[in-house]
Amino acid sequence: GYYCTVMERYGHIIGPVLCPEDVEFNVAEGKMSALLTVEDGVFIDPDMNHLREAYDMGVRLVTLTWNYENPLGYPASDDSKEHLMGLKNLGVDVVREMNRLGMIIDVSHLSEGGFYDVAMVSNKPFVASHSCARALCNHRRNLTDHQLRTLGDKGGTVGVNFEKTFLREDGEKATYDDVIKHLVHIRDVAGIEAVSFGSDFDGIDREGDMIDYSRFSNLLLRMENTFTYDEMEKICNRNVLRVMREVL
Repeated sequence: GYYCTVMERYGHIIGPVLCPEDVEFNVAEGKMSALLTVEDGVFIDPDMNHLREAYDMGVRLVTLTWNYENPLGYPASDDSKEHLMGLKNLGVDVVREMNRLGMIIDVSHLSEGGFYDVAMVSNKPFVASHSCARALCNHRRNLTDHQLRTLGDKGGTVGVNFEKTFLREDGEKATYDDVIKHLVHIRDVAGIEAVSFGSDFDGIDREGDMIDYSRFSNLLLRMENTFTYDEMEKICNRNVLRVMREVL
């Protein structure tokens, strides 16, 4: 597939990741790392073997739902009734099988009811790979303080999304300070171990300060006024690497 083609073509600058040790190897080789993920578990229905096949192909994270209902569960929704609907039976089975295989469960896009089902069923940390704090921006894709605490208690991490509609409610372009506000809020509510970056560069409207990877240096300079160096290291890499070590 496309992923394999890219890995072969640019193998001199980027390497695949199947386990945490691969990241360490790539760093030592001066390379970037790529962990293969799938957004939307719809491909698993009706045969659980599809999940195992994906694992054998190198997939190490699955986002259970996307923007639509699928055989695993329901998406985050502005409809309060749908937002509280939980995982379906297949979704519960998928969570357990991902735990067994060693795959990271991603609850971004998942309904609030589904989120709490994952928290109850999973015996390993899980992540919200690209979400923000609902207390600061009341968007269906953002997590409430109780969700943040629950995810933090399970040892997971939240990747703060740079999409402007997740960061602020007024529709204005998002600034570095908007990103930092969400980082701080998640730290204060769920703990520093629960904070990371989830840029979503390939899925957001690129408006505002954080429009591409080159802007990270500016963001990090501003973060020095709010976070310690140790906290910044956790946000930038250590928290995600810890989850990988505990799950993969």
